[in-house]
Amino acid sequence: MNDPFLSDFLAAGVDADEVPELAALASARPLLDAFITLFRGTETEVLMRLLVLREIGRENDAPRWSPEQLRQRFAFLDPVKLETVLRRLRGNSLLEIGDDGLYALSDLGRNAVAAIGMLVSFSAADDLELGFLTAQLAGLAAVGSVTPE
Repeated sequence: MNDPFLSDFLAAGVDADEVPELAALASARPLLDAFITLFRGTETEVLMRLLVLREIGRENDAPRWSPEQLRQRFAFLDPVKLETVLRRLRGNSLLEIGDDGLYALSDLGRNAVAAIGMLVSFSAADDLELGFLTAQLAGLAAVGSVTPE
């Protein structure tokens, strides 16, 4: 793990490579980076990124979108702001543009949409405990720690 700031959090004399729990998180870095992309910034920026990503992922019948289809779908957003959101999602590997010029969720984007959908669906007070357990399972699966037991 080559994170110069990690040593600021570790006790004196402890090397990050000696902490197995960190290795599991480091191996999930692409997924963690995806969530950093989604949740970094103002609340409004985060909401807009989540909105666009979720809506693109919601269309199972039409998983590929032209730039014009995206502009039409998100006509309620300022076009410059929409392009900024799309560029950020593309630049951080949540969206892909194929050779045909169509947008689609990347594998990482699909994982992020699924995880967010799961968390949002369990946000009702009655489902908080189940949501917590499901989120724990999803997290473990993301870092490869789920076993058949």
